[in-house]
This record gives sequence, structure tokens and C-alpha cells, in this order.
Amino acid sequence: MAKQGANQLSIKTDNKLLVLQTIQKKGPISRADLAEITGLTKAAITNITTDLLKENCIRETGSASTPLGRRPILLDINPGYCSILGLYLARDFYTVILTDFSGKILAKTTNRFDGPETQSMMLKAVTSATNKLLRNQSPPVLGMGITTIGPLDSIGGMILAPKDFHGWHDIPIVQILQDTFNIPVFLENDCNASILAEKLLGKFRDENNMVYLGVENGVGSGVIIDGKLYKGDEGYGVELGHTTVDINGPPCTCGNTGCLENYLKLPHIVKQVKIALELGASSSILQGDISWEIIIEAARLKDEVSLKAIDHILRYLTVAVVNAINIFDPSVVILGHNLVLAKDLILPKLKQTVKNFYLTRNYKQVRIECSSFLNHGPIFGAVALVLDKLYSGKIDFMLKKQP
Repeated sequence: MAKQGANQLSIKTDNKLLVLQTIQKKGPISRADLAEITGLTKAAITNITTDLLKENCIRETGSASTPLGRRPILLDINPGYCSILGLYLARDFYTVILTDFSGKILAKTTNRFDGPETQSMMLKAVTSATNKLLRNQSPPVLGMGITTIGPLDSIGGMILAPKDFHGWHDIPIVQILQDTFNIPVFLENDCNASILAEKLLGKFRDENNMVYLGVENGVGSGVIIDGKLYKGDEGYGVELGHTTVDINGPPCTCGNTGCLENYLKLPHIVKQVKIALELGASSSILQGDISWEIIIEAARLKDEVSLKAIDHILRYLTVAVVNAINIFDPSVVILGHNLVLAKDLILPKLKQTVKNFYLTRNYKQVRIECSSFLNHGPIFGAVALVLDKLYSGKIDFMLKKQP
């Protein structure tokens, strides 16, 4: 199939979005630096930034200090240009946030799902919570991003059949919320969205090849290659949690055996600690109801059972990180979700062990870091998803002020 040419209007729009994204990534920034980074002429930058200033997308924020000559005026995103909605649906709770254009939270609500909720009850709760956030909102809403666990169809906007997810099956959630709020709505896997948040809003904006590992009730992953989210042939992305680490291991819910997720997910860690105690392991700290958070605190107090649990995590997390490095050759591997609540216990030792095993260890240093958003990557990922759609031309950013 022949490649279609671009008309002048689409080229102008693409250049405008390129400049807007560069300001969002690098701002405050001068027009001269914008020209150098984007490769556009200074005249084109002047015209585009003039338009963006008129449209209130960006603002002038003072001037840069220079040793000689006229001080250049700096440009930055105008946070008040619009607002963005983000929704994170977890197994036992949901979070809705409203942010400004820069990703700063303006309003937030988190609520638990109490017991077995029907689909209609959950959607009603989410819709009600979102309406409350929008009640005092003044800038127009650019769009809404939804992140949740898979499997899902992000292109068709469907939550398919996540395990232990209140019986949800083939829910067209994008269409439902789009019809409800009359705004663009987008859906993405929580780990894919989390790495978009790192790229667009976090401290890894300059990284073009990176891997995100989210460890919580499962083990998920998201991958950026050459600056773009890797989605694969059918849009499902990368599932490092379902790579085999023991061909003789226990069966996994995915149908495989010995999956990494079976050994690394946090409910497994809690279960193994409970079994150890039942078998007579001694602990003066671990009593009654045990959770991941309690295990972390006990490990900080040098509880032997909890420290063994952390060692178990380190063993399998090392496998996951080394595999990710050998497969994708990233500059950084980012850890996220509730695993990072124990970052002080895990990260220093993990860095020491990983550097001894990956293939290119003698030639390059791969950084291992915690998420910019700690265990809140998915909700900021929902906001980043909307920005990603904006910069890829899937949202009309010529917003009209609401009456």
C-alpha cells in the first residue's frame, strides 16, 4: 500500500503538537532552544508559539539569564489551559483524579469496592465520584484516561475478563463513560500507562528506551522503545510476569506453568509468610492478620521471617530485571506499584545483584530506579494516556471554553 502524503494543514498541526509537547517536556524553554530541539526554523517557531500563546496553551514565564545580549523570553505550559480526568480501577478500590494541564492534581477521590459489586453498581459509583470532582471545575476537560488490569482491548475500549474482578466481562467502558461525560475517553493497561506517566510527566522524560515492572497482585510490565510505547502486534504489549522461570513450576491462571508472577506477586509473598509461621517459624512481630505492609515494617525491625520473604523477592526480581535488560536493552528499569513501598529494603541490594548478571554489564550501566510516582503510577498513567493521545493527534486540542 502506497504511503499517503500529508497536506499542509496536517503538517502544520503536527508541528504545532511537536512544539507543544517539547514545551511540556523541556519547559521553561526559549524559542531558540525550541528551534534547535525540534529542527524547525526560527520563523516557524515564532509563528507556532504565537498561535499557542493566543490559544492560551502556553505562557511566557520570564527570561533566561545570558552572559551577553538580549535575554530570551522563556515559554512553558499553561496549567490552566484545560483539565484532565484520570480513573484507576483496581480489584478492590478505584481512584479518580482531576489534574491541570501540567498533571498537577486539583481534586482526588479514592473509594473501596465493598464486597461483590455488580457491574452497574461499580459504574454508578465511578460516575458519581467523577461528577463530584467536576462540580467546581472551570477549565474545559481535555479527556479522560482509564487504567486497569488486563486482559483488555485498549483499541476497542473493552475490559475483557480480568481475574477476580467482580465478574466483569466484555465491558465497553470507554463507550459508556464517553456517552456519560461527552468527552474523549481512552483505556490502557495499568503498567503501559504507568510507563507513559514516566515518559510524559515523570523524571524519565529524556529516556527513550526503558522498562517498567509493576509488582502488586500480579506482575505487569510496560516498555518504551525508541520513545514510543511498545504495544506489539495485537496491542497487548509485554507480559514479563508470564515468562517462565521454572518449567516444572506450579500452573498459572494464564494456562502456562512456572510463570514469574507465581513467585513474585505480593499475595504469594504474604501466603508464604503465613505458611512459614504455621510450620513453626518464630516471629515476635508477625501476629494476627498479615499484609504486605506489615511484612515490610517487620523486615525493617529485622524480623527473620520477613527478611527471608524480602530475600525471596530479590531472587525472583533479579531474574525479572536481568531478563528485561537482556531482551530490551533499556537505559533504565523502573520499579512500581506496591512493591516500592519496600524500596529501602529492595533497591540497594537489587542494584548490587543485577549488575553481576546481565549480558552487557561490562559495556554499559543500566539504572534501576523506583517510579517517579512511587506506587501511584497507574493513576498518573491515566492522565499521561490523555496527553499521549493529544500529542499523537487523536484529540482536538483547540478546546472551546465551556459556558
